[in-house]
Amino acid sequence: MANIPHIANGDGLTPDLVAEVARTGRRVEIDVELLGEMEEAHRIVLEKLEKGAPVYGVTTGLGAKVKTGVTADESAAFSKMTIRARATASGPPARREIVRAAMFARLNGLLHGGAGARPELAMMLADLLNADLVPYVPSKGSIGAADLCTMAHIGLAMIGEGAFLNTDGDRLPAADALQSRNLKPFEPGPRDGLAICSSSSMSAGLAALALSDAAQILRGANLAAAMSMEAFRANLSPLDPRAAVARPQPGQMSVAWALSDLLHDSALNNPAAARRLQDPVSFRCVSQIHGAFYAALESARAALDVELNTAADSPLVLVDDREVISTGNFLTPMLTIALESLAQAAMHVATAVTGRCAKLLANRFSDLPDQLTEDPSGAGLAPLMKTAEAHAATIAQNAQAVPIAPSICADGVEDVPSHTYLAAEKLYESLASLRHALAIELIVAARAVDLRKPEWMAPRVAHAHDALRTYSPALDRDRSMSAEIDAVAADLAEKSSRIVAAAYQA
Repeated sequence: MANIPHIANGDGLTPDLVAEVARTGRRVEIDVELLGEMEEAHRIVLEKLEKGAPVYGVTTGLGAKVKTGVTADESAAFSKMTIRARATASGPPARREIVRAAMFARLNGLLHGGAGARPELAMMLADLLNADLVPYVPSKGSIGAADLCTMAHIGLAMIGEGAFLNTDGDRLPAADALQSRNLKPFEPGPRDGLAICSSSSMSAGLAALALSDAAQILRGANLAAAMSMEAFRANLSPLDPRAAVARPQPGQMSVAWALSDLLHDSALNNPAAARRLQDPVSFRCVSQIHGAFYAALESARAALDVELNTAADSPLVLVDDREVISTGNFLTPMLTIALESLAQAAMHVATAVTGRCAKLLANRFSDLPDQLTEDPSGAGLAPLMKTAEAHAATIAQNAQAVPIAPSICADGVEDVPSHTYLAAEKLYESLASLRHALAIELIVAARAVDLRKPEWMAPRVAHAHDALRTYSPALDRDRSMSAEIDAVAADLAEKSSRIVAAAYQA
């Protein structure tokens, strides 16, 4: 798909599409009709500027200086100064894929025309994406009242005064980097400076990456649970669709169906195959736990869809009415709450993962050799529990709510933050840890399957077991397994995951 350009038209962005452009370098082209609509919206801004009509950030100052006037002669210079003054983020740089996602999100939002920016701004963003020029953006600076101070660093690089990141993470002077791609520094006109800074695109872009990851993780989590069920010889009656109908919580039936599909043709479907009438909750309640994750993901996708595919600008240009109005659409509490909910759901999934691993490692629960080793003096896979619990603890820490308290920014004018970027950042990091926890569960479950030697394993799970063995060979004696965990986790991160594909394409 990287060779097939995406035609940006202000609509239809999904987390997977954002992730594809951000991570694979897929080219972006702009629907030329939308450039015409941007031009018309910008013409309305110029009309207001010529008349001296009050337009925030165009004929007035910003924040606490809203009562300060800006003349038509000063407007272009003011636009550039808006970028310079707000490029105050600090700390380690955001990853290249996060910045690319933000640029793509902002490009799509600009095409609605609500920002009143010139078409050249959208075109410049597309040029940078296609040239793989990624601005250097320090990661700390957003409080979620738009991502002003981080997005300003994208603008700073565009005007040739900031820096870009090369593939090794080194900083390159912006002017030199632009010249190397035969691009000229962007010259912002009226409204352009605020249009690039005053958006929530860093938050939306990072959220898109996280939600794309979350959808893939859910497939891996269902697979890991199914393999653990085979290894544990679990009772499958909780997956009976009548159970979900009896208490139809969102997501529960979808996950129960997915697990049943993965376990199709397993010997476990014979009621006499189960070892226990009541399995531990981490086995018995997978559809409830993963179903909650599924439902939280769907809620977050709905909230993000609005942020990616609408004009969330203030001031907002209403082309049909030829008006420019102030809005509060830059604040994103709905997305924050949705991301926080998904982070909470990830914690529940991680807790169940460690629960199943612990049960498989303990003879008194699994009827398998303790620590899944037949070597009396061997550690087996027991040490993996510490790593799994470390990742689970990280996920639990990141599930704590972002601090929402009155802000004193802009002399108290901007007194309510939403901290959406922080919520997205915590979720993004949690999902990386969850992949590693799932990698450990797959390794543990695969070893337990080897020892169990089930009479007949579900073909989908068997194929995944075989694919896993390409990264983590069967355990014959104690060894370091760190690289194997990382390799399985890396595979789970890929849309083309060999392990997941082996199960779902079987």
